Amino acid sequence: MNTSMIARFRPVIAAASEREIREDITLGGKLILSEDGPLQVSYAPFEHVVATARVVIVGITPGQHQAAEALIEARRQIQAGADDATALAAAKVHGSFSGAMRDGLVAMLDEVGLHDRLGIPTCARLWDTHSHLAHFTSALRYPVLIGGENYIGTPSMTRTAALRSYLEGCLVEEARALPDAIWISCGSTAAKGLAWVVKQGALDPERVCFGLHPSPSSVERVQYFLGTGRPRAELSVKTDPDIIDAIKRTMICKVAELAPVSSGAVQSSTTPTPAIAKAAPPSTPKNKVSKATKRERKVPSRLGLDIQAAVAADPRFQEHRPEKLYRCIYRTRRSGTVFAFERVTLDFIRFWIPASPAIEAALTSKGIVVSKISRPNPSASDPTLYGRHSALKAIPELKDEALFPITVTSVGQALVILGALP
Repeated sequence: MNTSMIARFRPVIAAASEREIREDITLGGKLILSEDGPLQVSYAPFEHVVATARVVIVGITPGQHQAAEALIEARRQIQAGADDATALAAAKVHGSFSGAMRDGLVAMLDEVGLHDRLGIPTCARLWDTHSHLAHFTSALRYPVLIGGENYIGTPSMTRTAALRSYLEGCLVEEARALPDAIWISCGSTAAKGLAWVVKQGALDPERVCFGLHPSPSSVERVQYFLGTGRPRAELSVKTDPDIIDAIKRTMICKVAELAPVSSGAVQSSTTPTPAIAKAAPPSTPKNKVSKATKRERKVPSRLGLDIQAAVAADPRFQEHRPEKLYRCIYRTRRSGTVFAFERVTLDFIRFWIPASPAIEAALTSKGIVVSKISRPNPSASDPTLYGRHSALKAIPELKDEALFPITVTSVGQALVILGALP
C-alpha cells in the first residue's frame, strides 16, 4: 500500500484535537494539497483500496463531515500505535458515506438484493464485519472545497485540470485495480466522473450502475425507490418514477449477475485487511480554474446503439429524420406513426410514443404501465405539462402531440414497445 500521503501528514493529524478537526478539516491549511482561487483540495485518509471488493460505491468527493470522521479515526489509530496501513484502512471504512446518507444507501442496496448475493444479512455489514467485500471511494478522492463549502459539481471535474488530475491519478487507477466489481455511482455528479473513467477505457460500462442517489435531500426519490413513499400519482414534479423504476430494474439485473458469495467463503474481520492503493495526484496544479472551452463528447451508450440497430434493421420502420444517437426519430411504414427515442444515461433510453388510446391499450396488453402523459411546452408550475423534453419541439409531428415517455433498460423492453405500435 502506498502510505506516503498519510506519512506526510501523520504528525499534523496526531497533534490535532478532535474539536480542531471538526471545526476545520484543513487544520488551518496544514492539510491543503492544492489551492487555486476559491478551490481547495484538502487531505483526508481515503487512499485505502480493498482488493477483495465485489462492489464499489462512488460518491462525488468526501464531504466535510465524512472527512472529519476519517481524520478522527486516523488520529485514534495513530495515537494507539497503529502503523500507517492499518490507520488508513480503519479510517476509510469509518469515514466513508457516514451520517444519514449511509442509512439510505444501505436500504437501497438491500432493496435490490445485494446483501443476498454477498451472503450477508444486510449491506450495513459492509462497514464492519464484511468490509472486505466493498470498496468505498469518490470521483474526487480527497475533500474538495469551494469557498470553504463542500464541492457539489461546479466547476466540472472533467473539464477542470485542477480536478481532473484526481480522476486521472486516483479513480482511473482504482478502476484498473477492481475491474470485476460492480461499480455504483451515487448522484449525477459522481456519475459524470465515473462515465469519464469509462470513456478512458479503464472500466467496462457493463460493470457500472448509474443513477442511485441516497442523499437525505432526495428523500422522496429514496422512498419511492424503496416502495415506502407516496403513490406515483402523488409524487412531486421533481421525482420521475419512470427513471427511478428503470434504475432499480437495471441494478437488480446487474446485482443478479454477481456470482453469489458463500457465507463461509471469506473470513469476516472487524479490522479491514490493508490492500493496494495507487499513486496520489500532482501536489499543486499549474492551471487556474477556468470555464470549459470545448464541450466534452458524451460516452457512447451501448444500449442506445443496440436499440438503434434493432429499429434500423426492422422493415416495419423507416428513419424519419436523421439525428444524432441521443435523439433518433422514426415512423412506422404501415400507419405513419412518428416516434422518437433518446439517451437519458448510459443505461437508460427513453421512448416518446404518441399518446393515443389504441397505443395505450396495446402497451397495457403487453404489461407496460403507462403512468404519465407529457404535453408540449413544459412548465414547472403546471404538473400536467411538466416533463416534456424541449428538443422534441423541433419535430413537427411530435411538438404539438401528447406523448407517453417510457424508459427502457434493455433491447428486449424496447422491442416490446415497438411491437405495440400500429
